[in-house]
Amino acid sequence: MIKGLYSNDIYQLALDRENNLWVLSNNHHIDRINLTTGTILPIEKITDIPHIDSYAVISDSEGNIWISTSDNLLKLSVNKGNISTQSIPLSRVLSTKVFAMDEGENEIWLTTSEGLFIVEKESLKVHRIRISEKYIDIFYDRIDHKGMVGNEQ
Repeated sequence: MIKGLYSNDIYQLALDRENNLWVLSNNHHIDRINLTTGTILPIEKITDIPHIDSYAVISDSEGNIWISTSDNLLKLSVNKGNISTQSIPLSRVLSTKVFAMDEGENEIWLTTSEGLFIVEKESLKVHRIRISEKYIDIFYDRIDHKGMVGNEQ
């Protein structure tokens, strides 16, 4: 048990380039643990966003943290202790639940309740791929340059 975490039921972890561990608990809350100092901060104190109902968290090859919420994707750029936040709307449909994310070549791939999304990392342009099946997991193979998805069955 780690004192100071919102919950010890951990769902996902992501490490940024400044030795911070981003912890997503099963109740959709994110805390950041500075692994050097041991300091734990809830995401609300880091981003000044009052409440974030989070579903997935990953770190990309540049050290950015990507957090999915019920209808947005947040890109947190971490640089020498400073964090800038960009919010990317995923859909005009509210409550787009993100099941999983992975980094592609120059994009972030997401499986959601509204289909498959691809977000360009630099421009933050969102591409929606409408699919009939519900996919809950994704893996991007950087060797073969293919995204692979998995469903519930």
